[in-house]
Amino acid sequence: MTTNAIAVIVALVVAGNATATHANTPNKMMAGLSGLMDIFDSAKDYFQGDSGIEQILEDKLKIKASDLDYFADQTRLIESEGGETNTEGSSARGGYQFLTKDNIDLETGEVKLNKKGEPTLSSYNVALNRIEDMYEKNDTNAPEWIQEARENQNPLDLTDRQEKDLFLANLYNRDAGGETDKLLKKIADGDKDAMMKLYMKYHHTNEDDKITRKRASEFYYNN
Repeated sequence: MTTNAIAVIVALVVAGNATATHANTPNKMMAGLSGLMDIFDSAKDYFQGDSGIEQILEDKLKIKASDLDYFADQTRLIESEGGETNTEGSSARGGYQFLTKDNIDLETGEVKLNKKGEPTLSSYNVALNRIEDMYEKNDTNAPEWIQEARENQNPLDLTDRQEKDLFLANLYNRDAGGETDKLLKKIADGDKDAMMKLYMKYHHTNEDDKITRKRASEFYYNN
């Protein structure tokens, strides 16, 4: 057993003891159990090793998926301080701030239509479709959590691993076989300019946003 694995187990034991010791009211008990479940999800992700999406990216791009961790972690900090905050007045939710209602007309409350007159999907649902397609195109069954996410419509219900998989799969499939391939390969080599390009163009989707560009540079270049 590795040192990291032992550390995870110790953290679970300590958290469990703390919950039992201090949860002397129902509200405190529920808060303690919620925190314990978050730790359990992180531990479960750790012991499962590379996810299906990471394995697909490794096969497609000939990279080590772990070399994308810095980019994914820093992006999560840029977007939501690591999942701790959500943009007030926005439908953005979760660590990577996926928009859940950007397909709704704010004035009418109706679903927006595309040029063909068809209902549009939220950015969150588009990302869920992309990750499901990515599994299917690589002859792999899509995990059940994707359908559950469609039903729940709340990125906050995802584990850290699921959010990260959704983030990476969505980026890869924005231009699979094209620019996003090249940028992800460069990112795996530590290219911070590529991180900025992929984030601003394909996740934030506004390369002219100077305020966000400045904030992103503070995380990608200064850490």
